[in-house]
Amino acid sequence: MNKGIKNLISKVYGDASTQLALQEINVGNTIPINNNNNKTIFHLITKRLHYHKPKYKDLKASVHNLKLEAIRLNILKIAIPTQISGPHEFSWPIIKQLIYSEFENINIEIYIYHKNKKKIKHKIRNQKNTLK
Repeated sequence: MNKGIKNLISKVYGDASTQLALQEINVGNTIPINNNNNKTIFHLITKRLHYHKPKYKDLKASVHNLKLEAIRLNILKIAIPTQISGPHEFSWPIIKQLIYSEFENINIEIYIYHKNKKKIKHKIRNQKNTLK
């Protein structure tokens, strides 16, 4: 996970490092961690080490496993930061299309959060099931 998004998530939802250390983690996995606020934070494992470059097949496997975990846990809303894309990651349009394709016929609302300076804005899937 890139350090910026990790720090932001840790600050808001608590540090999950200890819980993650207890898990068997493989590239392509999605690890759900419950925090103190009764929220589930999904950690998508797209690379072995933070400085590695992720592969598309691993990103696709992680998003697929996110869908399976959300269905298993009966989660109907998922928030995703656009900050998951970056200079060493995939571009946001690729990630957005992958998410759209994976969740296309599933009854789960996807909220996309954009970090703009100090505010986080969101756009949701509209009536035509397109992500913005």
